Amino acid sequence: MSRSSYTFSGCAGLIGILVILYWCYIFISYVYLISRSATINCQKIKQEYVSCQLTRRYLLGLWTDAIPEFQLLGSDIETIENEGGEFETLYLKTDKGRIKFHQYGLNEATDAPEIDILLHDSSKSSLEISRVWNPLFDPLCIILSPLLFLGFLNVIYSVCKSSVEYLIR
Repeated sequence: MSRSSYTFSGCAGLIGILVILYWCYIFISYVYLISRSATINCQKIKQEYVSCQLTRRYLLGLWTDAIPEFQLLGSDIETIENEGGEFETLYLKTDKGRIKFHQYGLNEATDAPEIDILLHDSSKSSLEISRVWNPLFDPLCIILSPLLFLGFLNVIYSVCKSSVEYLIR
């Protein structure tokens, strides 16, 4: 067998390993994205004083991030505009600072009005909101990442092909 066929099969093997590793990365990233959720439980102790707990779950519930108790003071909405549309992120104003709760997509109403009603309406005494992360809100991870990787594979293939052609001459 000639030296050039060994080089080409080595490049093909390297590309195959990179493809397998990349798709494992995409699968793990996707599972991470679709398995994120946030739940807030609030109880009104007295008028204008609301005690809450926030729990975030990641990786199908295997990893949990909890803020056990804080005083809810209000909410704040931050709008992010990009080419795909407008996204809003709801932040909770608390005695422990500003805490990110959830990101909302196109045409999706935020939970800010419910929080304001709990804070200012004496007839409402509790609130529980659960939201699941939608991976379609992260187009860079879902759409651009495979395209960039395919471009990377194309560059590696071109380099391997040119080195094989060089060895054949």
